[in-house]
Amino acid sequence: MAKSRVVRAGLTVIVASLTALTWLGDPRFGLALVALALAPLVVAGRIDVRTRRLPNRLLVLACLPAGAAVALVNGSTSVAAVESLLGVAVTAGPLLAVHLINPSGMGFGDVKLGMVLGLLVSSADWRLGIVVLLIASLVSALWCLARSQQSIAFGPPLIGSLVVVLVVHGFGLPNLLSDPFVGARS
Repeated sequence: MAKSRVVRAGLTVIVASLTALTWLGDPRFGLALVALALAPLVVAGRIDVRTRRLPNRLLVLACLPAGAAVALVNGSTSVAAVESLLGVAVTAGPLLAVHLINPSGMGFGDVKLGMVLGLLVSSADWRLGIVVLLIASLVSALWCLARSQQSIAFGPPLIGSLVVVLVVHGFGLPNLLSDPFVGARS
């Protein structure tokens, strides 16, 4: 019974993503794709809290709408592809480094999650990947200090920080990555 739900959810995501790819004229539709990619990530985060594992099938399920969102928002130019790869590298690279240094401290599921989040964050701005990591690390550290814990499932803070960064970026408050002198130079 549970497998049939996963299959149905997977097919729904695939159909919705393919529909979005045919509707490339409206970049606002990318927001719906980001939300569609977040749905399996939220479920993965809940599983991570209970089991300290991020299921591959849910991470893969989030990749298709994430890729469609990036293609829809950024276009299919070579510059957009490079920016998407930079978003993945900036977000997943530090997680991979920590995993390689201390595999018991950072699981490879967090690295794979970082790749999906890097793809999603690159739909806004690839440089925001580092902000996602900083917020997630700060929240995790404060949580561990407040609860006197040695470790925490890192998936939920990563997913939550992505949502915060995308919402703040969407409202333009603050636009830390813009050049304050653009328009002032003449």
